[in-house]
Amino acid sequence: MMKQLADGVSELHRGDIIHMNIHPKNIYVGEEVTPKIANFAYSKPVSKEGCTDYDISQIRLNDLLAPEMLSKQPATLKSDIYSLGMVFGFIKYQTLVF
Repeated sequence: MMKQLADGVSELHRGDIIHMNIHPKNIYVGEEVTPKIANFAYSKPVSKEGCTDYDISQIRLNDLLAPEMLSKQPATLKSDIYSLGMVFGFIKYQTLVF
C-alpha cells in the first residue's frame, strides 16, 4: 500500500503539482485494497522556488504538514514527501509519529 501511495504522489509531482494536504483522511482504500489519494482542493502548480499561495489555517490536520509550511515558508514537492512519511508512520503505528 505504501508503494502505491508513493507512486501516486510521484505521479502528481511529475506534473509539477503539489497536493499540500496529504493525511490519512484523504486516502481512500477500496474493495481491491488499492489506496487512492483524494481531496485536491488545496493542490496547486509548483515551481522550483515553491508555492507561497496557501493558507495553512484552511488545511486540515496541520500536525502532518511539513515544518516549512507551518512556518509559512514556500511549500515544495518535498513538503508532500514529508506529509507522506507522516502518513506512513500513522499506517505502521496507528498514531501520529513525531
